[in-house]
Amino acid sequence: MNNIVLNIKNKIKDNKVIVACSAGVDSCVLLNLCLSALNKEQIIVAHVNHGVRIESKDEEEYIKSFCKNNNLIFEVEHLCFDSSSNFESVARSKRYAFFESVAAKYKVKYVLLAHHANDNLETMLMRFMKQSSLKGYAGIEEETFFRNLILYRPLLKVSRLEIEEYANNNGIKYFNDESNSEYDYLRNRIRLDIVPFLMKENPNLIEAVNYYNESLLGAAKLLEDFVSDFIKCNVIITDDFIKFKCDKLFNLNDYLVKEVLFSLLKPYGLSRTLINEIIKVLKSEKQRVVNKLMDNLVLVKEYGNCIFIKKEIKELEFSVKICDYGTYDLIDNAKFIVDKNNCYFTTGNSVVCYNSISMPFVIRKRRDGDKIIRKRVNKQTNEVSFYKQKVSDVLTNKKVSYLDRVNTLVVVNESDDVLIILGLTIS
Repeated sequence: MNNIVLNIKNKIKDNKVIVACSAGVDSCVLLNLCLSALNKEQIIVAHVNHGVRIESKDEEEYIKSFCKNNNLIFEVEHLCFDSSSNFESVARSKRYAFFESVAAKYKVKYVLLAHHANDNLETMLMRFMKQSSLKGYAGIEEETFFRNLILYRPLLKVSRLEIEEYANNNGIKYFNDESNSEYDYLRNRIRLDIVPFLMKENPNLIEAVNYYNESLLGAAKLLEDFVSDFIKCNVIITDDFIKFKCDKLFNLNDYLVKEVLFSLLKPYGLSRTLINEIIKVLKSEKQRVVNKLMDNLVLVKEYGNCIFIKKEIKELEFSVKICDYGTYDLIDNAKFIVDKNNCYFTTGNSVVCYNSISMPFVIRKRRDGDKIIRKRVNKQTNEVSFYKQKVSDVLTNKKVSYLDRVNTLVVVNESDDVLIILGLTIS
């Protein structure tokens, strides 16, 4: 274990650390190694009493007494659980909240955890059984970040057997958690049944696990960097939407396509099945598709682009009859100014102006089937004729995006013929 002591010393230097100690063999050995690597003033021992076993009280008293005898700072948290809660998930969440509070109290950034190679193997097998990402399949990382904390696991490449031998050879007292022998949890079943079988087949399994962990984490880092670079070069991300060219995405192989989409849509926790459905939509021959994935996420495929709109889209109802000159409020804080004297045309977020229009007329939301009156001039005879064109075709020809066309306003006459598509074209 001398190399572990050296690693802790080089990593922590003069910083203070929180050592998470449960009173089990792994965390008690970790605490012992920290005492060899660091000054006592650097160590804060954090113990979580889950309160679900009779031995919990004895374990807390032992750690408390150990810290007192060794002049170590001791912090303890007592947890309470709702019987209907997911114990493992809730317990983990509460533990890390406790570590955060202790770190804030003592201005500490490092938390040392006693995960070891057997824990890593169990984690890999659990993720293999439940599906995961490439990084997930790699198992546990030696160093990770949790909010403002650095989680460091010095024993990650050490087997449980080595840890137990070290404890016994050095007279380190620890407690056995009898719940680890119960079959209620998947991790216990893997530990008790599957791992012994694998160890029998390959006595050097822990070395293989460490190599597997290192290799997959390396590959995952390369993948992460590639996806990050692709997004940086090809994707526009704003508070309202994510946008990219479909052909840019599909120049990648199928695996990378999925990884890019998973990365872009990670905050929404979309399933693998839904990601595959999104890919089918983007690859389909349909030129224009609008799919609501959830209340605050809409997929739009149009003009060769894929757009994920990150907000709920509300189609507003709007209609106002114009009978006199003046200024009228429109959607999105726009203004419609009917002026007798001036003739100017402005489009923008604040003002839209048209003049010389026969009144009365109506400004309303565009409807399916709306047609605008257009003029056609015969170049040979100069004869003028009029025809009607679908407003939707005008929007498509001018490549108006879905977001812009949702609340498109039109000006119509008394016959309900479209005279103007506001901000776009005049009859």
